[in-house]
Amino acid sequence: MVGAPRNPVERALQVINLMGGSGDPDRIWGVRELASALDMPPSAAHRTLASLVEARWLKRDETGRGYCLGMDLIRLSFLISGSHPLRRIAKPVMEDLVAECDETVLLGILNPENQRMMFALSVESRNPLRYVVELNRWIPIHYSASGLGIMAFLPESQREAVLSQTDLEGAHAGTITSPDAIRAEIRRIRQQGYAISFGQRLKDAVGIAAPIFGPGGDVIGNLCITLPKQRFGGERDETRLSSTVIRHAARISQILAQGPGDSHEH
Repeated sequence: MVGAPRNPVERALQVINLMGGSGDPDRIWGVRELASALDMPPSAAHRTLASLVEARWLKRDETGRGYCLGMDLIRLSFLISGSHPLRRIAKPVMEDLVAECDETVLLGILNPENQRMMFALSVESRNPLRYVVELNRWIPIHYSASGLGIMAFLPESQREAVLSQTDLEGAHAGTITSPDAIRAEIRRIRQQGYAISFGQRLKDAVGIAAPIFGPGGDVIGNLCITLPKQRFGGERDETRLSSTVIRHAARISQILAQGPGDSHEH
């Protein structure tokens, strides 16, 4: 238990992060289960849970044997995610992009602390056959158009830090995880200004992504068009869709560069 935090605020944040990040807001957690997952003494876990229940961030389940997320915490998460500035700025641009290409568009956001990304927003096409992705979950950036479309524009030192990991995870057996192959793909992406992948994250899916840059010029995310491989028309579609996604991603970057006073562009 050496690594267990002594600060009660840090303990509370660890509990919220574990329970909120599980992907199942209705999951019931026991005291010992939480204590084991967080390397925390059960007595400390129990005190932390009791404090969070009192603050209404958590609640006891109906049987009294476990804990789950409270409605105040769920409400706060909706308020925060709905008002995220990049999400708010990107949504009308994404809607324009979907209207132009009639394919699903995803907003990827980079976590610079651990060099992972998540899909923060999806605007779906009207096509009956389309891909639906899980939002708000941190995933690797070293494969697929959505990840490499961000990673390629990171500083070289940060890219190499990702590639130096001893075991690069993949979405499935067909995912490219060779550092040399990824470096070659990154060189292509930087030259052409967009990433394209075929079945790297989702089998039989095509992704085409372009970077979004923040006010300081650093990459902070991207826009990604995703569509079934069977609907992809080869080089002609690649040219058409890549130029479109680059143009709309640049719109978002321009709005961010202008500052909040000019973010009404649409």
